[in-house]
Amino acid sequence: VCQALGVFAWLHRYPSELSGGQKQRVAIARSLISQPELLLLDEPFSSLDESGKTVLLPYIAELTSRLSIPCIIVSHSRYEIESLAQEGVIIEQGKVIAQDSIINLMTRLDLSLAHEEQSTSLLQAKVLEHNDIDCLTVLALGAQHVWIEKVTANIGQSVSIRVFSRDIIVSAIKPVESSFLNVLMGEIVEIEHNQSSKVLIIVDIEQQKLLARITRKSLNNLDLKIGQQVYIQFKSLSLGMCLVRESNDG
Repeated sequence: VCQALGVFAWLHRYPSELSGGQKQRVAIARSLISQPELLLLDEPFSSLDESGKTVLLPYIAELTSRLSIPCIIVSHSRYEIESLAQEGVIIEQGKVIAQDSIINLMTRLDLSLAHEEQSTSLLQAKVLEHNDIDCLTVLALGAQHVWIEKVTANIGQSVSIRVFSRDIIVSAIKPVESSFLNVLMGEIVEIEHNQSSKVLIIVDIEQQKLLARITRKSLNNLDLKIGQQVYIQFKSLSLGMCLVRESNDG
């Protein structure tokens, strides 16, 4: 645990000799070593920079899953929640306004999460193969394939793909000779009604919901309607990936 969290080199120090971020890592290590029946993580990464979060998030997700430790995480960071959590509760001014799976919460048009500039969808897939020549990994999303930058993951491993709504291109016909490697077919199941120049739509792809943000002009030009088949494009380099944390019975 100490080696994976990067705290081995600090074991000879006193607590007063550690920085805030280092203390936070040590606290997480101490909590995990005790193998608690329930782990409460209250803003656990607030003192860490982005590189530190990138290292720790997948490790904590994998370790708590392997040790079957249920976790409650409190965070204002959607990146942390998307990387660690399965179920979510949204609280505003002390009141619970929504409770659902993280995947569903991200794509609910009645919640603020879908309307943030950094709004995303999480698509669950499995690692199909690694392409060493092109330095890419192929994921199976139902019967369709997604290409992402090459990652360290086992063939058959379950992963979640993080897709930003702003990076999606919607087409009414199948694109030809495009630089976008990822072209997925889906069906529009929901369209936002507002007076803004931007519109959110929900596309069902292999029974999973994808959130896309397009201009109202594009919506009108393409004459998009609920139930219509469309093609979704996004770049491989724009995707993020996190491991799927297996659920614990009970």
